[in-house]
Amino acid sequence: LDKINSNTRQAAQELLEKGRKANALTALGHGLARFVKIYLLRQGFRDGRAGLVLAVHGFFYAFLKYARLMELAEQKRHDKTP
Repeated sequence: LDKINSNTRQAAQELLEKGRKANALTALGHGLARFVKIYLLRQGFRDGRAGLVLAVHGFFYAFLKYARLMELAEQKRHDKTP
């Protein structure tokens, strides 16, 4: 979990610097898309429980990355207000 926290924090910062924006729906959508890609398109379901765990991990990573982007954008907005 420490590694996920570190990586999502860095990825969110990079997205913010690129001017990307996010909301709760964006975070959920990216998470679901990652899950579908891993579990269905890459046939993770064939790996049983391990495939499911990997797909859920992918969902969590993508969701957390965009949730952190929302958090960073909010902090940036508050920093700009006098």
